[in-house]
Amino acid sequence: MLQRYMTVAELHERTLLPRTTIYDAISDGSLPALRPGDRRRGLRIGERDAEEWLERETRRGTGWQAGGPASETGAHAGHGTEHSR
Repeated sequence: MLQRYMTVAELHERTLLPRTTIYDAISDGSLPALRPGDRRRGLRIGERDAEEWLERETRRGTGWQAGGPASETGAHAGHGTEHSR
C-alpha cells in the first residue's frame, strides 16, 4: 500500500501543533521526513509516520495533543482529518 505524504504546513493545519514542534521532532529523529529531489520544495512527512508519531507522543504525555491544547480550544485529537468525520 502506498503512503501519502504531506508538508510540514499540512501537518500543522491538521493538528494545530506549532511548526517548531514538528520541526523539532524531525530534527531529533522521532518523526521521519523526506526531502524530495528539488531541495527547495521542503520536507515531506508520511501520513502513517505522522499518525504513529502523534500516538507515541500522546501516550508519552508530552503536554500537547493533536488539535491543539484542549484547555485553549476545546479541540480533540483528529480534528480536521478525514478520520473524524
